[in-house]
Amino acid sequence: MSAIRPDLPSSLPATTPAGPSAQARAAQAAFFRAALNQAQATPQPQAAQTSQAAPTGAPESPRLPRPGQLLDIRV
Repeated sequence: MSAIRPDLPSSLPATTPAGPSAQARAAQAAFFRAALNQAQATPQPQAAQTSQAAPTGAPESPRLPRPGQLLDIRV
């Protein structure tokens, strides 16, 4: 087992700030605000498709049904 060197400091100085800077927080807020505004401004094509597909009764799903999905097991 090696000895601990006596010339090492007991604690390392903190070189990184505790949290993001004010400029970084402002940039993040602006990015998410712009993304949210863009998402709210675009029409939702999914909602239009589901309202049209509802009268037909068959859901249009690209996924295959799971095995046993339609089983009704009662104990």
